Amino acid sequence: MRTYNPAAIASFKGLQKSLKQLLEVHSYTLDLGFALGLLKRSKAKTVGFHVDAAGYHPSELSAEEWHEIAGSYKFHLTPRYKKGDVFHSKAWFFKKALLLGSANISVREARENLNFWCWLPGLDAAPMRKLLHGNGPATLLWDLQTTSPKLRAAPIATIKEAIGQNKIRSLVIATPQPPNKTILKKLLSNTTKDGACVFFLNVESHALSKLPGNHKWPVYNLISQDRSVGLHGKALYAEWGTGAKQGAVLYIGSANFTQAAYCGDNIEAGIVFKGEGPAMVKDLQDALLVLLGRAGNHSGKETWATERFWGRWVKAEAGTGETAPPPFRAEEDLDLAEFIDSLRAKHNHLAFPAKYGSKLITRAELSASDRKINIWSARKGSRRRFSGVVWCPDLTLTITLNHRTERTINIPPLAGIMEGIQEHAGLLELLLTQTANSSDKSTTKGEGPGRDFISIYGNDPRVLFPWDAIAGNGYSHLLRDKHELKRALKSIDEKLHEPDNAEEPHRLRKLENIAFTLKCLLNLKK
Repeated sequence: MRTYNPAAIASFKGLQKSLKQLLEVHSYTLDLGFALGLLKRSKAKTVGFHVDAAGYHPSELSAEEWHEIAGSYKFHLTPRYKKGDVFHSKAWFFKKALLLGSANISVREARENLNFWCWLPGLDAAPMRKLLHGNGPATLLWDLQTTSPKLRAAPIATIKEAIGQNKIRSLVIATPQPPNKTILKKLLSNTTKDGACVFFLNVESHALSKLPGNHKWPVYNLISQDRSVGLHGKALYAEWGTGAKQGAVLYIGSANFTQAAYCGDNIEAGIVFKGEGPAMVKDLQDALLVLLGRAGNHSGKETWATERFWGRWVKAEAGTGETAPPPFRAEEDLDLAEFIDSLRAKHNHLAFPAKYGSKLITRAELSASDRKINIWSARKGSRRRFSGVVWCPDLTLTITLNHRTERTINIPPLAGIMEGIQEHAGLLELLLTQTANSSDKSTTKGEGPGRDFISIYGNDPRVLFPWDAIAGNGYSHLLRDKHELKRALKSIDEKLHEPDNAEEPHRLRKLENIAFTLKCLLNLKK
């Protein structure tokens, strides 16, 4: 797809209607500006983005654009990290549908790359979501003779299960880079002597001249119609038998033809279709030809469809290739991914880990262009946490490592620091709520929620309490929860004792009032 707007994917039956029921989107990388554009088009009520922890890219939005989006759409991001490997799933989950493919949520993918997609309406994908949330790969196995797919894990095991003991006579692999030869051997061990294999790659030097059995199979590179497209789609097609015993499988998903992707180290999402008999095999052949630009429209089947870009394939010359592929991510990427995945947010508190990689964090500074800076420094008993954090696209955390090196990290939109998406209001959040009629001038004792601030301990102005924020919102039960009182008090104390506290005097007085009241309530509960 060139873009994620409904017009570009109208050939998928029901997808435009389903966009309003979008629940969750997976991507290795996420360009936030592009993702928010998706939200505006989809009009979904709430969308969660799951992204590899090193793949978040802040948006370049004006303050006006951000406030327009923030006031209308609810979303949050869940960073994902798997030690030594990556979260590489590209899946869109709807209430009763699933879109599996190979594209990340980025402008480059929308404008430049050729990606493969598979649209599965009427499917309950909740089990697949659960497996992916558990940091495992998820592959659907759908025998087209049955009514629904079964859930499996790694792609290679799922493909081999579908092929069974059948001898492959033709194999087609589309992947951006040269395929891993270890995985290739596992498939070729099940190939007939005269079996043929065709590769569609995105590199000219492919190092495939030395293959098991001295096979010399053809390799093609993609040349787009406007020479701006690069192959990013991932697919595998295998066929066996003849006549009534003919069968085939087709894989579409996020997995490149690598050891990490196919054997389950990465978190990948995809589907393997299996068809037996001439009619079903032709359906799978047609779907493959559509992906590779060698046929017309998508599959006419109601249950699934595929889509592609336009381009042409040219014969590639065999080259030496790279003796060892470069690591998927550098060490710095891994440190960043682990750090962002370790961030914890709840009730507008942001906590961060003690280390970045192997280095100790000795100072941290949280800032944004439209708000004051909060500073944390290592001292005895201090918690690595910021209070009262509200997310915006330019929220950054600058950390000092071992008193020397600095790193600046763009904070992603975590659920606990996003306005309006908390599952329930915390006591501290309610205590600091400023209602329309609030006034610090109210010093007389009140008898109910008629005033915003009342004194519940005589006329002492130190104990003014925002009663309306509690009782008016139906959360007075939180005042009876000792743990909730302690949590709120601790957060206020940390705020009051921040070095170089730049809060305005009236706000500091309000915090002191609330802290005093909470201490009194806790004493009553002893």
